[in-house]
Amino acid sequence: MNIGQQILFFISALGAFNGILLSFYFFLSKKRRTLPAFFLGCLLLAISMRVVKSVFVSFNPDLPKVCLQVGLSACFLIGPFLYYFIRSVIKPVNKIPR
Repeated sequence: MNIGQQILFFISALGAFNGILLSFYFFLSKKRRTLPAFFLGCLLLAISMRVVKSVFVSFNPDLPKVCLQVGLSACFLIGPFLYYFIRSVIKPVNKIPR
C-alpha cells in the first residue's frame, strides 16, 4: 500500500468511526432522548457500518463473506430508518414510548 492509499484508508476509516461515535451520542445523550434522535442514531449507525464494510473490502479483498453480509444488512436498514426518522420529525413525539 503506497502513501496515497494509506491516507485514503485513514480518512475513510476516520469518517466511519466519527459516524459511529455520533450515532452513540444520539443513543446515549440524556437531553436528546427523543424519537427523531433515536432514528437518526440508527440511520447514522447503518450508514457508518456500510462505509466501514466498503473501506475494509476495498483495501483487503480477502475478507470473509460474513463481512460482506454485514454491509448488505446495513444497506437494507437504511431505508426504514430514514422513513421513520422523517415521519417522527413531521409528526413529533416528545418522548420515546416505553
